[in-house]
Amino acid sequence: MSTRHGLDWHLAFDDGPLSRGLAYYERGLVSDLQRDQEGWHATVRGSWDYEVTVATLEDGTPDPDHANTSCSCPYFSAAGPCKHIAATCFAIEDEPTPIAKAHGDADWEALLRSITPQDREAFLHDLLSRDTQLRREFIARFGELNVADARRAIASGIDSALCRYGDGYGYIDWHNELAFELDASAAIRDVIRPYVDRGAWQAAFDVSLAALAVIRSVDAGRADGFYSTATDVCLDIWRVIVTHGGDAGSDVVAKGIPAFLAVVPGDDDVEDVLGLQQSDAFGFFVSTFQDNARHAAKVYEWCATALHTGLARFYWNGERHHAIAALHAMRTMGKSVDERVALARPYLRILKVRREMASDLLASDRADEAIALLREGLANCLSPDDLLAIHTSLLDCYEVQGDVEQTKRCLEELIHRTSSPKDAVTWWHKLRELTAECDWDEVANEVLQRVQVLDVRCALLAEQGRLDDLLTEIEKHNDADLLKDYDVLLAQDYPARVIKLYRNKVMSDLDRASSRNGYRAALLYLERMGTLPQADQAFVDTAADIRAIYPRRPALHDELSKIGG
Repeated sequence: MSTRHGLDWHLAFDDGPLSRGLAYYERGLVSDLQRDQEGWHATVRGSWDYEVTVATLEDGTPDPDHANTSCSCPYFSAAGPCKHIAATCFAIEDEPTPIAKAHGDADWEALLRSITPQDREAFLHDLLSRDTQLRREFIARFGELNVADARRAIASGIDSALCRYGDGYGYIDWHNELAFELDASAAIRDVIRPYVDRGAWQAAFDVSLAALAVIRSVDAGRADGFYSTATDVCLDIWRVIVTHGGDAGSDVVAKGIPAFLAVVPGDDDVEDVLGLQQSDAFGFFVSTFQDNARHAAKVYEWCATALHTGLARFYWNGERHHAIAALHAMRTMGKSVDERVALARPYLRILKVRREMASDLLASDRADEAIALLREGLANCLSPDDLLAIHTSLLDCYEVQGDVEQTKRCLEELIHRTSSPKDAVTWWHKLRELTAECDWDEVANEVLQRVQVLDVRCALLAEQGRLDDLLTEIEKHNDADLLKDYDVLLAQDYPARVIKLYRNKVMSDLDRASSRNGYRAALLYLERMGTLPQADQAFVDTAADIRAIYPRRPALHDELSKIGG
């Protein structure tokens, strides 16, 4: 997809944001596209109105690297180029004369001011009589606020989307799923938006709850993404209320979410959707308010009540999440460590809660109690991951205490149990710093003998400088993928053995390959081998052997030529 400006800006986007951006553009959700010295600016209508800036190169075309490009949506700040930026870029492609358009945008305002009030009213009347959606927005913005009417409008909008994209039974197949999600979500957003614009925070929140109820009643066939997408619109509305509504808006949301969470889901499909909505709402509630001095008490009250009544068990990993959130909120509220311990004690069987409580004790200079708590938890650790987590927390405690011997034992356990070469090397260096030079070789050998994970063992052998043992391990497992991490280092002393490993891997993979993709994958190892010192002749000989062994595979010969073989 080369743009009209000769750029491949789309390469910076993942497939999801790119396809959704195209859908947004085609649905006319990009407006106010203008250009100045900083670049292109536009407003994109998503869950809310998002302001987009697309940086330009010297010739005025969009920067394909998207340097200095921005969007006001949450996705951009977390993950980079978003669907709103993609939609703007599509709009820029089809923008014939941006300067003329900017001039025209200025003219319509002057024209509006020049006509009589009677003409403006007649034009608006005609426009509203012909455009149902615009009429709904007009009534919501200037009419009397009515939650029941808003709910009916949302239901009507979603029904219209079902009729537009579903079959005779309202079933949505995957071809129409994205378009349905966008239109149904827009129906929700368009009804709630005017309430927010007017600062009617309570009404906006009430309408969002009504929207969640409507969403639960919709049978969208295979369009599973609809439920999460439509729910996200409501959560975005809550975010806007909290962000722009000040204390009044925050109070509305912080008070309203617990009431929504208190509804106990049933056993049917509709109630399954309610459970998913409540999980999303709980995540929003906790992340927004647990560290907020004004509302942390509400988080604590809800979580403590849900734990006490058993309601927390209706959530996935509910006891763990509620207990952790309650502890965070109590910390924000200034509750004592003893009070936090009292809340956590019934849930110490949950490893995450035990580690959280140990961290609290350690931060309060009660390392002995933290260690006792963690050691008590070792007896209940059934999985390797649990044991690794407990020892990680114990390491923090021993380091704070300054207990060198226990720290060393803990480091040895962590190196033995981890599957991460990076973590193992970090702990290996710490262990070496704490071990006397005269004892290091013996300690290192003992630790290496216990390590069972090949990647970790090889990383430690490389750190120890035991290259012959490292290469022997790789040869034993015939692991050419692992060899790539160390081939330059190993080829300095053992070029013939490294070359042999790569050659064997290439020949073995080619023997099983039957397609161009298979040939290409196998020849990657030959190409890698050719980059090593002293491997030039081996590369030429191996390429010649391949041509001789497989004389009737033109695709293979073609791929071989591409790498110079």
